Amino acid sequence: LNYFQTTTNANLSNNFSFGSGSKLSSSIFSNINFQKVEDSQGKGSDVFNTILGYNGMLKEMNANFNISGNYFRNQIDTIASVGYGPTASISKQFLENKALSLAFNFTFLVSVFNGTKNNDTQNLGLRASYKVGAKHTFSAQSNLIQKTTYVAGAQSFSEIKAMINYAFRF
Repeated sequence: LNYFQTTTNANLSNNFSFGSGSKLSSSIFSNINFQKVEDSQGKGSDVFNTILGYNGMLKEMNANFNISGNYFRNQIDTIASVGYGPTASISKQFLENKALSLAFNFTFLVSVFNGTKNNDTQNLGLRASYKVGAKHTFSAQSNLIQKTTYVAGAQSFSEIKAMINYAFRF
């Protein structure tokens, strides 16, 4: 048995922050990731992921917001899968000790398979977190996910996912 696989990875990330002395501190960020895999028979895949976005923080309100764009492309032989879409989120901390936080996020992703639009996926999320002292955190999260398919025989669906979490730090 004579088999080998080579993997090549490249990653580029940056984060540029500005406005730290003002009411609104901001940052622009990006991340680009590429991976190439090839085996001893010459078969392989290429994976490309990128994100570009903006973060803002309103200090007096203890609030953060984010907007970003996502793109990925996966190529395996003659099969190409592409996805793209925006993400937006907003979060706010409450109480004097910032023990309570609420966050809302939305993502819309378009998926294309070999040049044909395959589906749209929407994810709407809400999260609440409460810290008790320095060691305990209780949180709850809920997501509404809707997937609309455009391929014959594939089924569109909607689902709600919920999670309750307790964390103890020591």
